[in-house]
Amino acid sequence: MEDRGWNSMLKLKSKVELLRESSKTQEILKDIQDLSNILNDDERQKLNTINDKFDDWSARLSDNRYRVAIIGTEKAGKSTFANALLRRDFLPEDEGRCTFTTTTIESSKVEDTAEIEFFTNQEFIDKFNSLCEEIEFTCNYSTVDISALNEFCNNTSSAVSTSNAVDDIRDILGKKEQIEKYLSGTTKTFIGQDIDNIKSYITDEIKARAVKNITIKSTQFKEQENLIIYDVPGFDSPTKLHLEQAKWYMRNADIVIMLVSIADRISFVKAQADFLNDTKDRYGQKLSNKLIVVASKFDKHIVDDKNSSDIKIEKSYQILSSELKKYGLYKEKNIFKASSLGFLEKKNIVNTQYAYPNLKKHEYPDSIETIETRLEEFLDGEALEILNENFNIDQLEAQTLILNFKRDYNPKKDEKKKRSEEIALIDNKWEFIKKNIKLSLTKYQEVIKTTQFDFNEIISSKVTNDWIEDLITELPDDLEQAKSELVGGRTSVEQATIVNDKIRAKLWKKSLDKIVNISTDTITIENTNKQDEIINIVSGIIFETKIITNEEKNELATELNLITDNFKYEAKSYRPLILRFLNNVFEILILNRITDDENDSRVARFKTLKTDIEALLNYSDYDDTLGFYNQPFIKQLLIQDADYSVKQSNIQNLLKGAKVATQYKDVITEISNDLNSLGDIFNNILLKAIDIESPFKASLNDQIQAILTDVDETSKSKIRRYLINNIESIARTEYSRLTIDQNLAKQLDNIIDKITF
Repeated sequence: MEDRGWNSMLKLKSKVELLRESSKTQEILKDIQDLSNILNDDERQKLNTINDKFDDWSARLSDNRYRVAIIGTEKAGKSTFANALLRRDFLPEDEGRCTFTTTTIESSKVEDTAEIEFFTNQEFIDKFNSLCEEIEFTCNYSTVDISALNEFCNNTSSAVSTSNAVDDIRDILGKKEQIEKYLSGTTKTFIGQDIDNIKSYITDEIKARAVKNITIKSTQFKEQENLIIYDVPGFDSPTKLHLEQAKWYMRNADIVIMLVSIADRISFVKAQADFLNDTKDRYGQKLSNKLIVVASKFDKHIVDDKNSSDIKIEKSYQILSSELKKYGLYKEKNIFKASSLGFLEKKNIVNTQYAYPNLKKHEYPDSIETIETRLEEFLDGEALEILNENFNIDQLEAQTLILNFKRDYNPKKDEKKKRSEEIALIDNKWEFIKKNIKLSLTKYQEVIKTTQFDFNEIISSKVTNDWIEDLITELPDDLEQAKSELVGGRTSVEQATIVNDKIRAKLWKKSLDKIVNISTDTITIENTNKQDEIINIVSGIIFETKIITNEEKNELATELNLITDNFKYEAKSYRPLILRFLNNVFEILILNRITDDENDSRVARFKTLKTDIEALLNYSDYDDTLGFYNQPFIKQLLIQDADYSVKQSNIQNLLKGAKVATQYKDVITEISNDLNSLGDIFNNILLKAIDIESPFKASLNDQIQAILTDVDETSKSKIRRYLINNIESIARTEYSRLTIDQNLAKQLDNIIDKITF
């Protein structure tokens, strides 16, 4: 079996052990339910839901049988296979469709019996109405006729008008009076040989539509007393009511046996693979995890020559295996070639001789008993593992509820003990807090929307005054250091160029983080301020006029942070946003010197980044009457001379205005101008592009919304948990007046003493 996670490595518990564990959990749940008046509405609802699940587990685990669904397309041989398991010819076999409804097969130690239960009139009408709702066909069951359906189909899409649901509705309307004869009928019981009479209730469409359930109990099935078999309609059944019924059985089965005919052509289709892979039970288990595949009717390939027979059988078997592998459904030990009819003929259960003589001729096994052996192994292995996994999901949910109850309602929590009055006090206080938090924070959301945070002005001032001015002041020292690093023997122009590059490389290394940090620090400070305001609003509502201690405030801040952490915009969140626009401009202006050669330094880098730079023109004072290279922003980037007129709009003409630094003093001037240009571009263009304020406001709004959501989820609310933990301090006067309910305390003690996990 494939690895199904850590649980597969643990010792599996038998049904008896799981029942014992389930009963213990259920006992505690029932005890809590007896005190449900002390719970809030959310807690009561969750408790009732979990209790229902454990009622199901009690019934399921008390029954030592496992449920097996036999599925496949029509003509795949499902009913014949079920008859082979039964050792009786109970179920109809035919080349046409012979199963319209699901049949349940159980073991009997006394006698062979069959029971047929019919839908009541109302149950059938409800199912009919569900079909109509599915296609949005509005009608009244009592008065609607086929003409109304035809008119509806003429006015709707072809996909709807040709759907299975429409076919079902049409068939029901055409045979409504005949079907209604069987509705609300008394349960029919057949005994012994009379069971043959049930076949028409399975195959006859009129009768089958009225059938709610067919149960066969067979003495021939006594060796399989730990199984319940469901023979369900085919995947390709056009009868949607019965197909939905079949899907229910499949989802609730412990094992799914899929019959695939490998006779004339492989009857496995993509729809089956999709259904098995996509359909899950309520625990998230795929049907494919419970799958055994039976390649049926292989005897159809048997001819006189055994070698030819082997080749034909193996070819069909390999085609099926390949299809199963393609969809991730192949497991070598869970696929078998079988001849159900051959087995029935061998055992003289049916009097035909179509399959067994061919099997006997070349000594092919029918494999029915081999499959039964694998079923037993599956029940003790994969099926039990899945049962354990599913139970553990509900058990964990129940234990979480029980432990939360123990935490919140434990009378031993402190010397005063929990009591019903305290619970009522918490509930009353919570309603007040919940209402006022929602009112105040909703108003605060509106304040945030209309507030101008002036991030651009603050950041612009710091960039200009704290960063660019400092760099310009340090330029003479940078120049001297760069000159001292030169190797002699070069011309002065070359030395000026080299010094220029050295200074720029130094600025590049030490400056980019600085400008980003100035921006992000500003946001971080304001974010902290706003979070403090939110904490103050919430704490003011919870504690009203009482002065809150630092310890209480820190505990509340921790709870609020747990609620809002996923929505906070921290500095690291803004860095990529700022760098996205800043990197290219910074690299062109700071790392690269001015040149009048379009293949050199700054211009070459500009040409590489031109597309990204063009995007920033949207945020500049773009003049569409000027050419691209006459734009002030472009001139700032390339030549620093905004007054220079470019006669023709091309880069060669623009570069005629470039003032290349050939002397050390020119280097200082050029870099100073570049730094000032960078500051001007950052403040007037890049800050517009970055738009820090919008995501900052959005994050604050999301944080507030997260708190509003928390108070709406009472049972999960972290703020309510804070209230519970601090109720004595929050409502000091009311708390001091509480009286101890000794009877309730004793009941709670008894429940909590049972909790050992």
